[in-house]
Amino acid sequence: AIETLPLSPQSLVASVHRALQAAMPATNVTQMPAAAPAGPIHDPVSDLLAQAREIRQLTAQLKPNVASFGEEAPELFTYIENSGEQIQQELTRIATEGPERSAVALQDKDLRHDFRNMIGSVTGFSELLLMEPTVEGESRARFTRIREICRAFCDLLDEQKAAAAA
Repeated sequence: AIETLPLSPQSLVASVHRALQAAMPATNVTQMPAAAPAGPIHDPVSDLLAQAREIRQLTAQLKPNVASFGEEAPELFTYIENSGEQIQQELTRIATEGPERSAVALQDKDLRHDFRNMIGSVTGFSELLLMEPTVEGESRARFTRIREICRAFCDLLDEQKAAAAA
């Protein structure tokens, strides 16, 4: 029913209320799927930090025996230590920006390139030391583990490159 003028706020509310009660339920309503629960943000920087920490732990365990690995071993080992420290410092700096920002930070080509150079030093000098016949037993296993971590580190950088391209 249409109300005649003048309308009061009360009569307008009453008219709208009657119209809503008389209305048929809509039949063309599409149900929206429930939103997927938000999972934790994948933070590759945390993964890389864990790998860098393991490399630094392994180098700390190897350090007392470095002199026995050959004449050039102390110098080569210093490169491994320095690169490992640089990696950890840079990752720690990125991590302070929070997981949302650090999750996309590694999609930057120049940053990935810098990390590849640093981890390449760790890999290369570890492999040079693995060629020394005096590197045996537990020391050999530790250098081998460093090499494996470096490979996983590069794999994670490759994942970030793919994510940046997507």
